[in-house]
Amino acid sequence: MADAREALRRLLPKSINEVRNAISGASHVRIVEAVFESIREHVRRAATEILEETAPEREAQLYWDCIDHDTQNKLLQFFRQKQFEDINYQRCSEKLKKVGRAFFDLAHEANGVRPLGMALGYIPSCAQNYSAMTMEEALAEHQHSGLPEDDSLLQPCRQNPALTKYQGLFQTGEEYDDLRLWFFQNHRYNVHQQKGLPMKNFIKLIAENCKEQGAQTTHECLQDCLRAVEGRYDCFGDEELPPFFSPQRSWEHYREAVAQDAYWLSCEEAALVALLAGRSVDIYEFNMRKRSFELVVSARSPTVDTEVVSIALQPGEEDPRRGHFSRIWPEARWREHAAMVAAARASAQQELTEERLRDHDVRDGISRSALGDQVEEQEGCSISRASSCTSFSTSEACGA
Repeated sequence: MADAREALRRLLPKSINEVRNAISGASHVRIVEAVFESIREHVRRAATEILEETAPEREAQLYWDCIDHDTQNKLLQFFRQKQFEDINYQRCSEKLKKVGRAFFDLAHEANGVRPLGMALGYIPSCAQNYSAMTMEEALAEHQHSGLPEDDSLLQPCRQNPALTKYQGLFQTGEEYDDLRLWFFQNHRYNVHQQKGLPMKNFIKLIAENCKEQGAQTTHECLQDCLRAVEGRYDCFGDEELPPFFSPQRSWEHYREAVAQDAYWLSCEEAALVALLAGRSVDIYEFNMRKRSFELVVSARSPTVDTEVVSIALQPGEEDPRRGHFSRIWPEARWREHAAMVAAARASAQQELTEERLRDHDVRDGISRSALGDQVEEQEGCSISRASSCTSFSTSEACGA
């Protein structure tokens, strides 16, 4: 086992750039990025669990143990700061919920909520009071709008299917707070990459319009929303990992971690190993509800034309995303194999039948030959007796 693990470590390139260069194709790049994300997750999880004085998961602990003590201390300091950011994020989220309840009032619908919803692509750009629409009217309007269903506020509200999402924004209950938060974290405008910059610019623009139109109360509500949005999206630092813990350095520790017998691979990690080994692989997981295997990762070697190896994950109890892998045969391959076996058996049976017929013919030929000899012998004996009788009769006749 140790030899196999050492062979695995040697298979993984020493440089992270070599890994990127060896992998091509969009689907394969996603596999590589998933592995890199699992490495970052190892660091985050191990550091966070240590700070909270709980035991990290096995793979995260194995990875952490490969890091030198001085770097471990620096990482702990970095993630301690991240914990403060998380606390601040929750505080800012609560504040945004509070100002959201004030902003999503029918008094601000025409000058504030509706223009902002149109700018963010939640509702069609029409001067209609969507808060007063029936569900049938809203769904018909959505069909004509061409808006994505996941983004449209003219869909039934999860909290109350009798209301549209747009109508749900104006409900005062706390159960609608998640809907209001969703409104302010529009994923179509790169919330995470730009810290909500497009969202902030839209709020500023509509707030200025309200001020010019004399809608001072709506203007002030939008200003409160802007401060809450800025606080929520600006509370995080830019880095997921500190600069001193570079991708190359994290990869070096990963090569050490996977060389240990106790480290169990994920499906993406197994696929990356197959690609680096020049093999094509399909990885399945068993769905207990459907009682069948489901394909979860597929990787095709870009340089070597080999057969596709099918393997299945046998998940571990601690982390079902990781475990042991075993070779399996898809149903099509089983049918192909069964057909080959049946054909081989038929061919063998045919050969056996032909051999028996040949043996029978040989035995029959021998029997006929023996019978012919026997007949000839019997005929010879008859001729001899006839000759003897003839000689005897002739002698008797001469004597007479």
